[in-house]
Amino acid sequence: MRAALEELLGWSELARSPQLSKFLKHIVEARLRGDEASIKAYSIAVDVFGRPADFDPQADPIVRVQARRLRGLLQEFYRQNLSKTGARITLPVGRYVPEFELDGPDTAPESEKSESPASTFELAGTPAAGKGAERFGRRFWLQAAAASALVITLGLLLVGLQLFRPPPAEVEPVGLPQEPTVYISSFSNLTGIEALDGFASRLNDQLSSVLAQFEDVQVGSIDPDRSPDKAEGAYLLSGTVASVGAGIEVTAVLTDVVTGAAVWNRNLAQPMPSAVDEAVVSNVARKIMREIGPFRGPIHARGRKWLDDNSPQIPAVNGYICLLTYRYARETTNPGAIAKALDCHDRLLKMQPDLPLAIAAKAWLEGRVIYNAASEGDRLDIALDGLATYADRARMLAPESSFAHEQLASIQNWQESYAVAQRNYAIALGFEPLNTDARASYAITLARVGDWTAAAQQAQFAIADAAFPSPWYYYLPAVAALRDGRLEQAIEAGRLATQGGELGTVVALAAAGLAKDAATINALQPLVMSMENLRRRGIMPWVGIRIKDATVRDKIVAGLRAGGIPEMALTAQF
Repeated sequence: MRAALEELLGWSELARSPQLSKFLKHIVEARLRGDEASIKAYSIAVDVFGRPADFDPQADPIVRVQARRLRGLLQEFYRQNLSKTGARITLPVGRYVPEFELDGPDTAPESEKSESPASTFELAGTPAAGKGAERFGRRFWLQAAAASALVITLGLLLVGLQLFRPPPAEVEPVGLPQEPTVYISSFSNLTGIEALDGFASRLNDQLSSVLAQFEDVQVGSIDPDRSPDKAEGAYLLSGTVASVGAGIEVTAVLTDVVTGAAVWNRNLAQPMPSAVDEAVVSNVARKIMREIGPFRGPIHARGRKWLDDNSPQIPAVNGYICLLTYRYARETTNPGAIAKALDCHDRLLKMQPDLPLAIAAKAWLEGRVIYNAASEGDRLDIALDGLATYADRARMLAPESSFAHEQLASIQNWQESYAVAQRNYAIALGFEPLNTDARASYAITLARVGDWTAAAQQAQFAIADAAFPSPWYYYLPAVAALRDGRLEQAIEAGRLATQGGELGTVVALAAAGLAKDAATINALQPLVMSMENLRRRGIMPWVGIRIKDATVRDKIVAGLRAGGIPEMALTAQF
């Protein structure tokens, strides 16, 4: 096993990251000493990554993020059959204690074998395999009987939803856009200040750590002897650190490896850091990655264009493409976008039934269909029970996935299980602090339990952290402004939220009615009257399940009346 360790430490891909090399050596040596009890997040953070004695593993995800990077490198090393020792070191998901094994007929450790269940969990209403799935289907429909009104509505809605779905096309996913890969080059110190050599080096490590938190991006390793391979979807991030006045200016450039063209650049002025100042390093890395990493960032432009060019029918699917369809659906909650995303995930999961992110995304998409159809009095706790179980399966398959925890939390929020939803949102943000979808959703959950101060704060954090905020991020600020009587702000935020679903439009119209803003009333009143979900249930029965604050609901009723909404439309289908 020591020979296997030395072999790994001598591998160029791992040797380029002193932190990961130190991490691997630390945990392997502890295991070899029989000191497994010391292999904890706290000790790794302090002994390997230099965190202070008051380090909080829940507040700082450095160990989880670096473990994910290390795990990926170990898998790649053995995938390429680079080992000459006949021994293997692996890092199981969700643990930091390495596992040792000898090459043989079946080298997969027991912990890895248990990660992928032999049978596939199926949703009620889909083809199921085995008696367990049949029992689940019976349980789901027995529970759903208690919510018959919602189930009937959902059935009609899903039938209608099929109109949006393109016909299935079972084509092998060859030549599809893959997850983008970002190679991070060392930033050059142009200041002439020797102490800032360490700053540039730490910035490189921090950029890799932050980028590794994004689950739809790969962090590439640079070979100093040659340039990165010219593959579609590969990018090189490089930059410089220069002196400007009493501070520094960090220049970052993102280059398309294939074309050599710069696709993004940014200049960031910062105060002069001290030799041990990590705050400036973290701040710069965060500002860079908040623009590069998200769905609307430059590295996903190729994938978005491919989807746009292949609309409405996607000729082939893979995990990355389906995740992009989910992102589009999440942005708008548009029935057509949801149907397209569901079609993609249905086809993908038929081929690869145990993909955690695909399972989590499908659970959210199916849950959103149910939630869109619901109104006050419907038993969403029962109607969504099967989907909560399905989403929890994704969480168990990928216990370190921010995305999986977020989707589970969203369904729990719709079920009004607020305590567990808040806990899973917090876990999601621990794994990926720049998961602004999770933070904006967390804000909505806080508002639903009456913690408006914390809700408004989290909503503003989400908007501030998002270089490209989704329209629905502005829904909670609009509701909070209406609640506080800040009508102009409610109108502004509500109008920004109109592309993210019905509620933003309803809140903006209500605020305009109270403010007697005739232009906004004339623009929004026809939109509200034409929204199918509102027409099917009546506006306030539909709003009531989404807004629990009685004061806010009263203001919405008064504002909609003043905005020209007929009394009948407020309470019944129209």
